[in-house]
Amino acid sequence: MAAKKMKISAKYASKHFGEEVDKQVRMMKKVEKVRRHRGRVRGYKKGRRNRKPSRKKEKGGDHSKFLNIKQMYEWYKALETKYDILKLDTIGETLEGIDIKIVKINSENAELPVIFIDAGIHAREWISPAAVMFFIAKMLRMIQKGKGAGNLSSFQWHIVPVANPDGYQYSIDKDRMWRKNRQVNSGSECGGVDINRNFQKAYGIASSNNPCHEDFRGTDAFSEKESAAIRDYLEKIKDTRKSKTMAAVSV
Repeated sequence: MAAKKMKISAKYASKHFGEEVDKQVRMMKKVEKVRRHRGRVRGYKKGRRNRKPSRKKEKGGDHSKFLNIKQMYEWYKALETKYDILKLDTIGETLEGIDIKIVKINSENAELPVIFIDAGIHAREWISPAAVMFFIAKMLRMIQKGKGAGNLSSFQWHIVPVANPDGYQYSIDKDRMWRKNRQVNSGSECGGVDINRNFQKAYGIASSNNPCHEDFRGTDAFSEKESAAIRDYLEKIKDTRKSKTMAAVSV
């Protein structure tokens, strides 16, 4: 009747109505498909929440969050208890009295070439110490299982897990974007030295002499306790090792 009043032929009206029904059917199928997908996603998430921690997480931590200095050092102490080839030592102390730790793996064998790694020299780069934690845990498991022969177990590993403990902890507690250490700079209201610019090699290049700048290099090369501790430790292992091969990497 409506088609007649609008002077539309019955044949056209029927065809138009059929197309609309077809569109509605296709739309309902799409809606049902989305509903089923959402149901599967909800079930998956619920299953993840309820599942028990995997054995791997129980052993070495799940690396799902960034740790503060105390938690990190406790984690390394637990590894030292578990693995005979790992030794945890102290190479210095920061301005605020926090130990600068060194993790040594296979260090008892003086014949092996040395790889030295330092991490966390810039306070705000939390991923650096976290990546080293993951690397060390993975390496220890591989060596223990005999998978490190010919590569990982063929080196001494000397690793500073956090080269800037004061700054790292400050970036957690106070200022997320803090980069330097916590040095008090005489004659300036701005604190901190960029430890990465405080070594003798290339001292004064690509750095600032302004204490308020993020790349302030300090008053002299090795003026900071952190850089001096790394220098002294490298000199020490250079004199005591028997192998002539040595590599140093900053993460």
